[in-house]
Amino acid sequence: MAQSIEIKKYLYYLFSSREDATPTLFLYDSTGAHIAYVYFRSDSQPLPEARQYSNGRYALYYRRSVLPELIDMLRHEKPIYLHWVPEGTNNTRISTTAELVGEEEN
Repeated sequence: MAQSIEIKKYLYYLFSSREDATPTLFLYDSTGAHIAYVYFRSDSQPLPEARQYSNGRYALYYRRSVLPELIDMLRHEKPIYLHWVPEGTNNTRISTTAELVGEEEN
């Protein structure tokens, strides 16, 4: 079943001393619970489907080239949601809600 979870906090990791030192984001809900991992892949790597682990957390996969846009969204937009759509539909996403044209963020 599809669900939406508001993202309230994030951690941004760049691991050291790894061959594939790609960034990883950790997303948290309003209670401070860790809800998702966001992994980034190079343009040459296939993207796995978003999935839900047995512990309830989600894993989302994006191209590394979209990292600046995603970080910008997390820093400057609100509210932001993780929209989970069960595997196989390829529609899981991180997004804002509908906003008025010309609205400026506080």
